[in-house]
Amino acid sequence: MLGRLTVTETRANRFGGRWVTAVLILALEFAGCATQGTAGQASPVSFQGTVVDAQSGVPIEGVTVVLCAEAAERPIAFENVLSPCATELASTFTDRSGSFRMARDPGDQIPPGANIVFRSAGYLPLALPPATLRSGGGSSNRVTLRSAPTVEVTVVNADGAPVRNAGLGWFVEEKAGAIRARYQACCSSAEGRISFGLDGVPEGRVTLFSTTGSQTPRFGTNTIATHSGGRYSVILRVAQPLQQLRGRVVDVDGSPLAAVVSVEPAEANALTGLDRVLLEVRGTDTDLAGNFEFRIASPARVVLHLSTWVGLATGAAHVRLTPLAEVASQFGLDPKPVILKAPAVPVVCCTMLGPNNARLAVAELGLFFAPHRTYGHSGSCVWVGGPAGADEDSQRTFPQEVRFIWPSGSETLVVTARSTAVVPGAKDASESQSFSGEVALKRPADACQIRGM
Repeated sequence: MLGRLTVTETRANRFGGRWVTAVLILALEFAGCATQGTAGQASPVSFQGTVVDAQSGVPIEGVTVVLCAEAAERPIAFENVLSPCATELASTFTDRSGSFRMARDPGDQIPPGANIVFRSAGYLPLALPPATLRSGGGSSNRVTLRSAPTVEVTVVNADGAPVRNAGLGWFVEEKAGAIRARYQACCSSAEGRISFGLDGVPEGRVTLFSTTGSQTPRFGTNTIATHSGGRYSVILRVAQPLQQLRGRVVDVDGSPLAAVVSVEPAEANALTGLDRVLLEVRGTDTDLAGNFEFRIASPARVVLHLSTWVGLATGAAHVRLTPLAEVASQFGLDPKPVILKAPAVPVVCCTMLGPNNARLAVAELGLFFAPHRTYGHSGSCVWVGGPAGADEDSQRTFPQEVRFIWPSGSETLVVTARSTAVVPGAKDASESQSFSGEVALKRPADACQIRGM
């Protein structure tokens, strides 16, 4: 089991609002202001205070204040700049005077280990136990935020020339194998410059890294010591080649399958901190045609695990993965493609039709595990092949036929698809039209033919 990895990621917008630029958006539950209890009723439990700048003492307006439940320990978890915890119990913002007030019903339990987390652009995040901010402290509940370090990076190649469109990230290695990290896939300027300005970087020993996505992908790192409010200029030389591992998932007949492929080290300490961050950034989805490719810094020996989705009809965890196969492999500079073969299982084959019943290239395919398609659960449970925009190298395959393993466990499988096609008679590909549609399936044999509208 690897240590805990916490990542914030920046990528392009994705269909259906599942992801937006800069962060993974989680719904915020805004708690109303506390009201005076009446006879026979308990008053709501409330938390209040004033947030100020640690150096100037000036109140800070617009600070995000979130009551976070303690997240379950997982090998990998996402941190979010706008939504700083996996499970939010309540949230609010500070007003012009830097004040906040957040209420909870008396019957709502606050789990042990919960924290109130404060975040604001340009400041280091802060987590405090709820008991320290209970109502009654009034203005004495004073919360001070310290300025975050800011870094401007110039990315250059081995010859010192600036690199355009490079990705940039940072990570901090902590105790017990834990890692905090952030990555933005795009983009350095024509002068090779990119910065962590508004959100800053942590205080302490921080490793900055950059990657390029070309036929010969490369990376570079630079470790610096940062302090609150400090401003740093760093040169990152992307001169070292990234090790690669690529392949395809197929069924027993050799036809492609979109699925999930994860990477685990074959031996202890086979993966460096940077390797783990790069794997997390890449994700585990194949593309729609079953292709996968991973890039890390080390020529590590690993085990590839093939899995698929199972829909859960009830409960908050509405989807899980079930393992299918595994194979040993190794990262290299020019590796031979790996074929991951799934066992004999029911397979769904989906197509999308446009005007005149012409087949359309599928750009995105989502699955709803009904009955979860209800109020409070919007969007797809799963994006087959990953959401559009997931591939930083822009080499995503858009097939006219998408095949995946039937995800058992739900009463109805709702498949939704999107396609973008060039308008007939258009002068070039810039004149395109979008199509979307869906179909409900009860069994694998049902026809998955989606009419694009």
